[in-house]
Amino acid sequence: QVLEDHGLSCENLLHVKLESIILTKQRAEKVIGWARSHYLSSAINPSIKGDKLVIPRESLDLAIERLRELEASTKSLSENMKMLAKDEFERNFISAVVPPHEIGVKFEDIGALEDVKKTLDELVTLPMRRPELFSRGNLLR
Repeated sequence: QVLEDHGLSCENLLHVKLESIILTKQRAEKVIGWARSHYLSSAINPSIKGDKLVIPRESLDLAIERLRELEASTKSLSENMKMLAKDEFERNFISAVVPPHEIGVKFEDIGALEDVKKTLDELVTLPMRRPELFSRGNLLR
């Protein structure tokens, strides 16, 4: 479905190596993007049938392997963070933190609630992105 949505096709799609990986739409979008980039950067004359670019299975396999590696490194990162926790409270807190790449909703996706989004940005997001702006002030006392 994702291939069709992007005007792409793959002749050997049934032979793609999906061992132990579940492709949600979001993951499939990443895989297709990586596969298309790989194919277009390596192909001298890209294959086009009708009005669709034909992505070879090998490019999809490489992109899926990239997804596997990315998810494995993310898991090890969260496990390392848990090991850094000093006590049970910190371990519980770390386990409740959702990695940014797993959040499927952005501020732009939320309709209305402009005041709430602005407040969240000012109180939570901005201090995390730009801590130097908040290094002085009454909140530190």
